[in-house]
Amino acid sequence: MANMLFMGASQLNSDPFLFVIDDSDDDVFILSRAIKGAGILNTIDCAGNGEQAIKYLQALLNHSSSSSNLPAIILLDIKMPLADGHQVLAWIRSQSALSRLPVYMLTSSELESDRSRSTQLGATDFWVKPSSYPEYRTLADKIKNLLDTTALSA
Repeated sequence: MANMLFMGASQLNSDPFLFVIDDSDDDVFILSRAIKGAGILNTIDCAGNGEQAIKYLQALLNHSSSSSNLPAIILLDIKMPLADGHQVLAWIRSQSALSRLPVYMLTSSELESDRSRSTQLGATDFWVKPSSYPEYRTLADKIKNLLDTTALSA
C-alpha cells in the first residue's frame, strides 16, 4: 500500500473521510483495522509518501469547490521518503484552503525535536504510534471522538 495512493469513496461524495499518510503498510493495515473495529465507517484514503500526499491534496483542491470534499482528519507520519511529514505539514499550512484541517502527527519518533518542530509547523497534536493492537484501538476510539466532535460542530 505504501507505494500507491488509494483514493476511496471520498472522491465520489462529500462524506467526511480520513487521510492517512504513512510509508508503512503494516502500520496502515493495523490502524485501518482498529478504526473499523471502533465502528468508524468513514472512508480512509492513504498515501505512502509525502510527495503522493501533496499531489493528492493538490488534486482535491483543483477539483473541489467545497471544503466538504477535504479530509476530516489527516494522520501524518514524519519519517517518509520523497517528502517527510514536516515538509507535508508545512505545505498543508501554506495552502489557505487546507490550513485549518486537523493534522495529527502519528509517528514512531519520540524525539522532542520532532514534537517541537511539528508544533511549530502547526500540527494539531503529536501522537507516538502504538505498539500493540489494543493501543491502536484506544487511538481509534480517540479518532472516533474527534470525528463525532467535528460532525457536531459542522
